[in-house]
Amino acid sequence: MVIMKNSDKLLVIIPAYNECKSIVKTVQTVKDNKLNYIVVDDCSYDPTDIVCKDNNINYIRNKKNLGLSKTMRNGFKYALEICSRKWLWICSSIWWWWSTWYWNCKRNA
Repeated sequence: MVIMKNSDKLLVIIPAYNECKSIVKTVQTVKDNKLNYIVVDDCSYDPTDIVCKDNNINYIRNKKNLGLSKTMRNGFKYALEICSRKWLWICSSIWWWWSTWYWNCKRNA
C-alpha cells in the first residue's frame, strides 16, 4: 500500500450496498492505516446504515438506490464540496480486497 506523507489530502471512498457483514472490518482497515474515509451507502436493503451508525462510522446514504457510478459520484461530491480533499482512493467494501484506483481531483495542483 502507498502511504502519503500528508493523509489530510486523501479521502478513501467506500461504496457499500448490502455490506452490513463486512463494512466494520473494511473501515477498521482504513482507520488502522490512519486514513480519512467516507462510506457511501447505496440505499442498502440490509442494515448497513444502522451498522455504520452504531459503530460511529462516517457515512452518507443515498435516498434511493442509484448504482455504483452515481454512488461514486456522491462520494466525489462529498470529497470536493464537504472536505476539500485533493486525492481520492476508492476501495471496495469487501475488506480483504483493496483497489488501486486513485483519482487526482485537482489535475494542475
